Amino acid sequence: MRPFGGVRWLAMASLALLTTPALAGPVLQWTEAAPRDQILRDWLQQDGADPGACFTEARGHAAERAAVEHALSSLQDRAAGEAFRRELQALVAAGAPGTDARWRDLYDRVCTARRQERLSWTAGLQARTGSGSGEPRSFVYTRHYNLGGSHYAYTEGQSDAQAERHFVAGAALCLLKLDGPFAQTATLVDAPTGVIRDPDVDYDGRHVLFSWKKSDREDDYHLYEYDMETGQVRQITEGLGFADYEGVYLPDGQILFNSTRCVQIVDCWWTEVSNLYLCRRDGRALRRLGYDQVHTNCPQVLGDGRVVYTRWDYNDRGQIFPQALFQMNPDGTGQAEYYGNNSWFPTTLIHARPLPGEDRLLAIATGHHSDQSGKLVVVDRTRGQQENEGVQLIAPVRDTPAVRVDAYGQDGEQFGYPYPVDSHTFLVAYAPAGEPREGLFAKGHFGLYWMDMDGRRELLAWDAARPCNQPVALVPRARPPTRPSAVDYRQTQGTFFLQDIYAGAGLSGVARGAIKRLRVVGLDFRAAGIRANGSNGPAGAAMASTPIAVGNGSWDVKTVYGEAEVQADGSAWFTAPARTALYFQALDARGRAVQTMRSWATLQPGEYASCVGCHEPKPAAPVVSRPATPAGPQALRPFYGLPRGFSFIREVQPLLDRRCIACHADRSASRPGAAEVVSRERLDRATPLHPADMAWQFTTDKPPTGWEQPASDAGRWASGVPGFGTQGTPGIQVKTVWRTPDIWLRGSFTLDRDLAGHQLAAMTYHDEDVEIYLNGVRAAEATGYVVAAHPLAVKPAAAAALHRGVNTIAVHCHQTVGGQGVSVVLLDLGAVEGPDTIRPMRNGGPADSRPLRVFSLLGTQTPEAASGRQWSDAYLALTNAYVNPGQGYLAGHPTPLVNWVGAQSAPPILPPNSVGATQSRLLGMLDAGHHGVKLSTEEYERLACWIDLNIPYCGDYTEANCWTDAEKAKYDHLLQKRRLSDALERQGVAEWLAGGL
Repeated sequence: MRPFGGVRWLAMASLALLTTPALAGPVLQWTEAAPRDQILRDWLQQDGADPGACFTEARGHAAERAAVEHALSSLQDRAAGEAFRRELQALVAAGAPGTDARWRDLYDRVCTARRQERLSWTAGLQARTGSGSGEPRSFVYTRHYNLGGSHYAYTEGQSDAQAERHFVAGAALCLLKLDGPFAQTATLVDAPTGVIRDPDVDYDGRHVLFSWKKSDREDDYHLYEYDMETGQVRQITEGLGFADYEGVYLPDGQILFNSTRCVQIVDCWWTEVSNLYLCRRDGRALRRLGYDQVHTNCPQVLGDGRVVYTRWDYNDRGQIFPQALFQMNPDGTGQAEYYGNNSWFPTTLIHARPLPGEDRLLAIATGHHSDQSGKLVVVDRTRGQQENEGVQLIAPVRDTPAVRVDAYGQDGEQFGYPYPVDSHTFLVAYAPAGEPREGLFAKGHFGLYWMDMDGRRELLAWDAARPCNQPVALVPRARPPTRPSAVDYRQTQGTFFLQDIYAGAGLSGVARGAIKRLRVVGLDFRAAGIRANGSNGPAGAAMASTPIAVGNGSWDVKTVYGEAEVQADGSAWFTAPARTALYFQALDARGRAVQTMRSWATLQPGEYASCVGCHEPKPAAPVVSRPATPAGPQALRPFYGLPRGFSFIREVQPLLDRRCIACHADRSASRPGAAEVVSRERLDRATPLHPADMAWQFTTDKPPTGWEQPASDAGRWASGVPGFGTQGTPGIQVKTVWRTPDIWLRGSFTLDRDLAGHQLAAMTYHDEDVEIYLNGVRAAEATGYVVAAHPLAVKPAAAAALHRGVNTIAVHCHQTVGGQGVSVVLLDLGAVEGPDTIRPMRNGGPADSRPLRVFSLLGTQTPEAASGRQWSDAYLALTNAYVNPGQGYLAGHPTPLVNWVGAQSAPPILPPNSVGATQSRLLGMLDAGHHGVKLSTEEYERLACWIDLNIPYCGDYTEANCWTDAEKAKYDHLLQKRRLSDALERQGVAEWLAGGL
């Protein structure tokens, strides 16, 4: 395993500034920013003409005339327009063919006049930005590949990345200068072997901040500064194994940026996480501001000095839809939702920048599994804060339906990185619809455009080899007000004040006095991705890396820091750990969660944070009342001991050992609701009934009823070999591409023997829902997705339908979000053996007289290969999961015994008491005196807490693992990297305390 920087990495915090000559030199070499023929092509597209046919075909002039007339219709100068029309009429009267050079000359002059009118905004740019000097017609921008990959934020390209990598060498930091109606460009810094991205211009208009990764494996993104007067480049941060990018200048002179220095891996994949950091202009006094689950992206300073950014947010809910806008102060205090954190739509809001002098933002609405391009929107939260209430599609302005689409906005024309100039015009990276898309331009050939809200546009910069992106005006501008920092790094805690927990939508309908306490829970995030399991539900489906619970359980390790008392008037005032992701649960008198915050809050040291109520709108006014809070903030009441990661093994199993295993100790009995388990030995002995790579016929158009029957005609279906799906879907080797929501498959195989008395299984990979038929008889089905093929038991009726000779197998798979794939191999397991599920019994207790089988609640563990965990009988039984020791498949879902908020719950606010301990049958049975079992208050609250934390099994990411030595070494290595990063950050805090700015 390669090192992460050695001495060079450790020296980052005390880096001596590196000053090197600018690669382009102080004398700039100017060239045409966009070829005139490309500008002409774009003009013709705007005017509804075919760029490949106009002015080139010896025929009539209808197309050329229409193009000229369309251009004239948008020309505002009436006198010039009349003169052009007279020329047009003369050409028409003369019957000039389209190849006549006068048509192109006239069209070029009309469009140039129109362009001059449109670009007149630049003359006033200096005044509108509040600058007093500088070049108002200049912009810096970058040329690089289209950032993204399989996901909107996977763009770090880290040198020691654990899995997903995205790096395409060849980039440049460039300068654009408008020269009359056209533009010139010059390269400031060339990076033929690296990538340059994320320019930002200082308030003095002289210095340009940018990120640079000079090579794939021997460097990572770090912050640099270019001096426009001297042409000098100065390195600010360094450290192999860390990516520092998306930096912005703050009003107080510091730099805010994203970094992978947190050393975390994405919960639902194996990609490095970035959080927000802060440092001085020399790279020293480096401090972490965000303690977030997964990525934060694209910070920008608002006109009042606050910072807006994108935060990927999915604590106890689905991961696809909540990439919302958040806000904070430049010192990290006041972290709160800005727009859309309880929304299905927009899927992702990114590249947000403020419109000058306004409270509205210009942003890109894009998808989850997508690049960073999408559709242009204006965000106006005075109209609302969720769904499409405050989001308006523009360029042109049109209806904005609230839709639920994973890869939103990826069709047709594409936009990215808008830079507002005023309330109506902006520069933007743009790729028109209909252009060829391949290679670096698979999402479109991005050029830099002037554009307005109505979609009128002019191409400013275009490069045949690299997309043009990220324009920023190179002009001095007014510095927003500097907010005094409220952070005191000498403290370890902050203070929360909640005015009235009953205010807001979160506890709508809950009677006053029902909430007694507020549980404070901290989130601890994984350092490395080691194996996986999966989840599915209303919000989609996902894998969970380094899982700490069964499928649909908690994403992350959870630490209960304690509880705060809620006063009679609904107020609470308490201290809590700073620099920690915290969320809250409103508890009833028995310690059960009535409502859960499926997000998190973070305090900076010494911060005093307050809110009006539970999920109240963020701009809501305080409730007019006199809170009945104590004289000072409460210290949190410990939850039966010191704060620790909640572990089923340590917290719940001991009470089961005391109260339950006298009856629930038979390991041969079934678990509640468990399916029959197929042993590894039987699978090893199994005989495939057809080749794994046999050819199938398939269609993605819904076939007529009876498609699964042997007599159905599939003669016009296509042919392919498994697996069917999209490249990159984990757990399947794709040989035939399938991208649509549904696929129907038919195959045939020949039997030369009688299978009567034999048990069959279908070894199946499915992402997502699958149904299988044998000779027209339904044989097996499954919902959701898997990360490895697993056996589905074939129904006896379907097995009986097989016969000697030719047989038909038919499969339908339905997919909604994320990756997709399907493959099926039918197996003969041999003669039927006795079922594993035995001895059905009745409870006989007063709570329930329905049949319920006795099952094991022992702490005995069974290794499960796919997830890398050793799950106990009790945990699997209570979560309705089963495990196949040899094959390694595990699934879990809410059951009649235990009910929890699933990992794929939907983004909108859930009703109070809709799920969790208050709705779990297990606690109801115990309340009714199940077989005389009586739990103490502590035991009851521990059990309720486990359910309401979403049934975590592990109290840390290494507990109860069955990892290999190499996997253990990998996790230890990355934990050590995290500790070293934390040490450097503590050094940065010390430097801040010693010297401030």
